[in-house]
Amino acid sequence: MKLLGRSVTQLLNLLNKKEVSKEELYSYFLKRVKKYDSQLKSYLTLIEKPKEVKKGILSGLPIAFKDNFCTKDIKTTASSNVLENFSPPYSATVVEKLEN
Repeated sequence: MKLLGRSVTQLLNLLNKKEVSKEELYSYFLKRVKKYDSQLKSYLTLIEKPKEVKKGILSGLPIAFKDNFCTKDIKTTASSNVLENFSPPYSATVVEKLEN
């Protein structure tokens, strides 16, 4: 199934109709990130296994957080060498709201 070029609404419709699973969608995007990020250098940390989130309008869609938003137990550096090994024990409010 072609996922490239689809809008968020179209992807949500595919998920709701069970034409694509959350795992397939996540895998698809993870493969694309791995393929192109060596050139783009957009991601500092990739999560191989999707985190389960509560049901909501965006449930099942992959999401990326800017590296200056603390994300619990995920390396968050704000692109600073001082924080190169920082893994926060909490998530920023914006991250919590999106996850909920």
